[in-house]
Amino acid sequence: MVGVKEPMPGVIYTPASVLEYYAKEGVLGDETLVDALADSCARWPDRVALSEPGVEITYREFDEITDRAAAALSGLGLKPLDRVIFQAINSKELVLAFFGCIKAGLIPICTLAAHRAHEIHQIGGQAAAKAHIVSYSTQGFDLVEFAMEMRERLPSVDHVIALQCGMDSPHGAISFDALLQSVDARTAKAKVAEIRAKLDPYQVCIFQLSGGTSGTPKIIPRFHNEYVYTTQQIARFFGFKEDVVSFTPNPMMHNMPMACFIVPALMVGGEVAISPSPKIEIIAQTIRERHPTWCAIMLVHIIRMKEKGLLDDNSFANAYGLICPEKASKFSELVKAPAYTLYGMTEGLLCHTRKEDSQEAIWNSVGASISPYDEIRLVHPESERDVEPGEVGELIVRGPSVTRGYYDSPERNVEAFTSDGYYRSGDLLSWKIIDDKRYLVFEGRVKDVIDRGGEKINASEVERLMNEHPKITATMCVGMPDPAFGERMCAFVVLAEGETGIELPEVASHLENMGVAKFKFPERIEVVQGFPVAVSGKPSKPMLREMITKKLEQERAQQAEVA
Repeated sequence: MVGVKEPMPGVIYTPASVLEYYAKEGVLGDETLVDALADSCARWPDRVALSEPGVEITYREFDEITDRAAAALSGLGLKPLDRVIFQAINSKELVLAFFGCIKAGLIPICTLAAHRAHEIHQIGGQAAAKAHIVSYSTQGFDLVEFAMEMRERLPSVDHVIALQCGMDSPHGAISFDALLQSVDARTAKAKVAEIRAKLDPYQVCIFQLSGGTSGTPKIIPRFHNEYVYTTQQIARFFGFKEDVVSFTPNPMMHNMPMACFIVPALMVGGEVAISPSPKIEIIAQTIRERHPTWCAIMLVHIIRMKEKGLLDDNSFANAYGLICPEKASKFSELVKAPAYTLYGMTEGLLCHTRKEDSQEAIWNSVGASISPYDEIRLVHPESERDVEPGEVGELIVRGPSVTRGYYDSPERNVEAFTSDGYYRSGDLLSWKIIDDKRYLVFEGRVKDVIDRGGEKINASEVERLMNEHPKITATMCVGMPDPAFGERMCAFVVLAEGETGIELPEVASHLENMGVAKFKFPERIEVVQGFPVAVSGKPSKPMLREMITKKLEQERAQQAEVA
């Protein structure tokens, strides 16, 4: 049967006629993500599936541990299609718990360790999450304590499960290791087989999150067979085989690490190398020990490793390449290895360049879609009218991996999708012909978003929250150029009557008390009497960006004179 058997309320599914076309073309089949992973484990049992510095887990071990995790989670009373919040730092335990959920038919909600009460309350409540899986650490922010506190605000959450705590139960949470020990391998395998036989390939597999470009992140349903297609297509597009070693220190719950690195490597019998800490020294140690061949590392990580002498000309000597959102030429020069551009969105579209492309294409475009079935158009913003050839337009797209709607968000769906089902990206792009091939070129954003090292910050959300500070009357947030992160956020504020100033720590404390993720905090405050006004009569963010850019240039020039 083509199409979902029992639709979930709040989920928008691809129309049956479209699914029939994809099925006929062999794009979407009857294979679930559990089926695809089972094939890998059976085919390459002795190959390394996961690694950390000093640790290797084979496919046979991966299969057994995730079976036990699935059976134990089911033993807690969690049922297929129940939602589970994942909020954890990168680790082998995170990957094992994640795929344990998939095998149990549960739907992971891919939140970030950096999220706080503001985001988790909204997302967990909307999805009616039944469990909350978090990392445990004795240093820094205590996610386990936080999850136990959030449980009081999320009545649907029955269980808090702690990773990386051994057999202990910090703050009364359930230990993941203890869960694994609660069921034997044979019983677990039988339970997973029972669940697997009932899984629907057209059903939701994962709840990913949008970049928060229109307020709190929206929930994006990703489906079993379309995620199988996407991840296998990545492997086909780049020609990966079982010798691939993928690695990224970026948050593993993001769609890019999951869809472009973790799952594609597991699909072909490759290795997923994991840095269990964001510390530069641990990242460098992972690179030295595991010799990754397929990587995504932020420019700021490369710069810091260079500064500390932790990166040499042999670090990526055997790499197929690294991917980066832009500036591939600079990246390639720094790492002494091939670098390729990436443009994508959690909503489904993935575009890359690769080694078969010319240097001009790699340096001057964001590539082409990995799927020949993606339908990409460039239209005049806020319309459905295509731009003329050569003009810049808003990218709209539909395809086998592109979502047809956010979960339980009808108002946002009206704004985010065209009348014929194309997703509005909010990004401005153009087509460029290079060597008789068509490539996309990123030209800017329609949406009011700041991209801080890959983390998307919705400016209007932060502005609204900052305006609740008693010292602030009005706020406008813009991106200011930064050599490491690409952009950092500068907040221009108009003070309340009688106020003489406001310092950055005051704003940070205010946002922290509101439960806002720290990556959304402004990193510079500029107090102004009013905002510059464009010809239209409206406050102008382009003029504010120009103001802060010039001010930064002046400050650098003054520092150079002093030096």
